[in-house]
Amino acid sequence: GHIEVIGVRMSAAENFLGHTVTYLDAVVVNKGSRLVREIDLELVFVDTLYQVVLRETARPVSVRTPPLKPGESRAFQVSFERMPLDWNQGPPRITPTSVDF
Repeated sequence: GHIEVIGVRMSAAENFLGHTVTYLDAVVVNKGSRLVREIDLELVFVDTLYQVVLRETARPVSVRTPPLKPGESRAFQVSFERMPLDWNQGPPRITPTSVDF
């Protein structure tokens, strides 16, 4: 594909209410030759048996951000207030589901 996601990192921190917030940090790269205006990424988290426990969509490039030029990369972060208890603590499978030029 023309869109690559690299540098995926999970972390957790407590918010001011004492709840744990889980963060996904990653970088999206436009490997194609066209300007990209919107990218939807499906994030799929699994348990230790690789059953899906959470499915989310991230939109690192959208109408609210500058478009992603060919060859350009952009860091993004997604936060999750409540991760499922049976999540395996690993990073999600990340699949571009929609790319608008």
